[in-house]
Amino acid sequence: MVQDIAYSMLLRGQRQALHSRIGGILEGHFPDLVAPQPQILAHHFTQAGLLDKAILYWWRAGQQSAAKWALVEAIGQLKRGLQLIDCLPSTPERKAQELELQVALAYALRLTRGYAHPEVPEVLSRARSLILETGLAATPPHFTVLFGLWSAHYTAGKAAIALERAEEFLAVAQSQQTPGCCASGIVFSAPRGL
Repeated sequence: MVQDIAYSMLLRGQRQALHSRIGGILEGHFPDLVAPQPQILAHHFTQAGLLDKAILYWWRAGQQSAAKWALVEAIGQLKRGLQLIDCLPSTPERKAQELELQVALAYALRLTRGYAHPEVPEVLSRARSLILETGLAATPPHFTVLFGLWSAHYTAGKAAIALERAEEFLAVAQSQQTPGCCASGIVFSAPRGL
């Protein structure tokens, strides 16, 4: 209680400086603590107003939580990173970072709420937009997102939209210069008779 009162009496600039210093010390001198608990640094860098670092550590925390099947925590951590990313200027780096957060969030949402949950295609649609804006068409993330969109719409009973995503997937795959291959290295071959 005394700690909370003392903390609340600090000016905002002082609090930010303390969080920045704590985050810097943890990051520089305690990698064994940081590696398994990136959410600690994410919190300190968020409070310090160091958004680039905070977003990176929220993404790492979300990835780690998802890997441990702590999906509810992963969703919260990834959403926190996405909230912060909105405060950054629109640059290619920011869009690439947002794309990573959106793809990771879609994964966690699909596993916790199901493919047909309305939030899943919403997140994947934003990821698809980011892919097209950043020139990452025909890359493995693009195919992953298109497949996720197809499955979300198909599972939700939205056959027309699912068909559009399937056709887009096929068109992007067929646009690759190497016949029978896509950018991800997956070999496609048409069944005989088609």
